[in-house]
Amino acid sequence: MGRVPAIHKEISDTLEWRKSRFSRDGNECVESCRPAAGLIAFRDSKDPDAGTLVITAGQGRALMERIRQGAYDPPAPG
Repeated sequence: MGRVPAIHKEISDTLEWRKSRFSRDGNECVESCRPAAGLIAFRDSKDPDAGTLVITAGQGRALMERIRQGAYDPPAPG
């Protein structure tokens, strides 16, 4: 797998970041955008300058499928 480029702050500030419609109070969420064809970027809405995660669209689809399947859910108490 090839390297995916980082997003520098100057470029990040010009992108159209979107928050999930499930975001509480509008500031407790992950934001996403599409910085270039075939790429998806994520950042923390509480600290947008902390950095970004940039992955390919295919990796994003695989990640979302794993999330839907519960792969990252916390363990049940007990």
